[in-house]
Amino acid sequence: MFIFNNKCITSLITYYFYLYLQKILSGAEAQGQGANESSQVMSEMTIGIQQVAEATSSASEEQLASMEEIATSTSALSKMAEDLQNHVNKFKVS
Repeated sequence: MFIFNNKCITSLITYYFYLYLQKILSGAEAQGQGANESSQVMSEMTIGIQQVAEATSSASEEQLASMEEIATSTSALSKMAEDLQNHVNKFKVS
């Protein structure tokens, strides 16, 4: 038969409380680590999204530049066709 005195009971309570706190703290550390990992993944996703946006922006700028070049060329060709038509009209035989 075990005989427990107040000092022994207090020591046991303190020990079990210590084990309980360790369990809680390890759970909190695991949650903190999970939060850190989630934060890192979100950061990597954000960087990836920014890179895609930059690539898309670059492609859009190139397309815009091409469209402006096409518009300029079309305008120049239209002017040349008009000039050619005027020169041809000079040589029409009536």
